[in-house]
Amino acid sequence: MHHTACTSAINAKYGSTYNVDQVQRHYRRHKETWALVARHLNESSGGWDETNKMLSLSQSTLDSLSEMTL
Repeated sequence: MHHTACTSAINAKYGSTYNVDQVQRHYRRHKETWALVARHLNESSGGWDETNKMLSLSQSTLDSLSEMTL
């Protein structure tokens, strides 16, 4: 129900023709991404670099993320 209302609002505002599945998938993807960012921000070695506007991670965290993609 909520996604139907969101889809209607988005389509009305931007003149697009998205369907409910597309909006739901987009929302779910951003939610998953933010969960990953929030998890790393909460680590003792993670932080936000205000100068570069980016997440900074320790080398060990970066190494473990690299291993996950192999």
